[in-house]
Amino acid sequence: MGTRASAGTPSTTSPRPSGNANAVAALLLVLVTLAACVACTTASDVPPLPRPAPSPVAPAPTAPARPAVGPEGLSARIEAFLGASRWGRYDRVSAVVVRVDGRTVVDRRRPGPPEQRREVTGFTSAVLVALVGVLLDRGELGAEGLRGVRRPVAELLPPSVPAPLPEPLAAVAATPLHEVLVGTSGDDTAAIAALLTAATGRPVPDLARELLFDPLGVDPPWTGSGPAVTAQEMAAVAELWLDHGAVDGRQVVPARWMDAATRPYAETGRRTLPYAGYRQWLTRVDRHAAVVLTGEECQIVEVVPRLELVVVVGCDEDPTPDVAIPASSEAFLELVASTVVPALG
Repeated sequence: MGTRASAGTPSTTSPRPSGNANAVAALLLVLVTLAACVACTTASDVPPLPRPAPSPVAPAPTAPARPAVGPEGLSARIEAFLGASRWGRYDRVSAVVVRVDGRTVVDRRRPGPPEQRREVTGFTSAVLVALVGVLLDRGELGAEGLRGVRRPVAELLPPSVPAPLPEPLAAVAATPLHEVLVGTSGDDTAAIAALLTAATGRPVPDLARELLFDPLGVDPPWTGSGPAVTAQEMAAVAELWLDHGAVDGRQVVPARWMDAATRPYAETGRRTLPYAGYRQWLTRVDRHAAVVLTGEECQIVEVVPRLELVVVVGCDEDPTPDVAIPASSEAFLELVASTVVPALG
């Protein structure tokens, strides 16, 4: 045990420093701290030493924004899809056209007789809607330009239109044009056609030829209900959706109208085609917005503007209608989603 110091025994504790000693110690502490800070500041101003050069390796290849489409490979994939028959018979398919960046990469024709011209309800609807936008923009449907789409139909007609209005037009005279246009590509279009003729005094085929088809380089014949078109003609008109109504640098349909026509105004209740714009279906494929026009005879036009992609499937009359169920429009949506778009990367 240690011995406790008594009053008369000297203490082993170190004596306390005097006031001057404290001051000296504090000064030394300050000087050491300043030196450390100066050293840190100086070190931060010095550029770091270069790292050792990595061992030479081949640089990683730079992937293009979208790999080039191989026409032969894509054609083979489409043939495999059509041969699988998972969605019904495909023997009615007479033409498949795929265009990317304005270039036809697949033009599949069924061997045998020439491709039949066909009336495609959704295609006719889209043509009429495009003509409405052109006439609004030119002041031939009301005087407010494209804003006139919110006006009642009767207010867009010139005073020279005789009364009474024809039945399809009279039924929608008090309805805003916007509400008349909203719907899917298979809806009735008689009222829109009657509006175009009443506003201009000209038949719809003449208007379509002058304002749309001539600028696009096509001239399909007209039947009682619309143009009878080939797959290539439908693909040529579908180019309007790729660049907001412009084709080869020429503005054929007003850009603002093309944008307005492809907004999702109404739900359709269909899983694969969930929304309706101005008489056209709206959907998504691989997260990209797409516009779809359909026909009753398993015809389809699908446009994916972000990919500069147009896909057209044309079908002829069913050669053996009692054998099996023919493929529907959903089958060709699946063709685009599972076969064509993945091939574009």
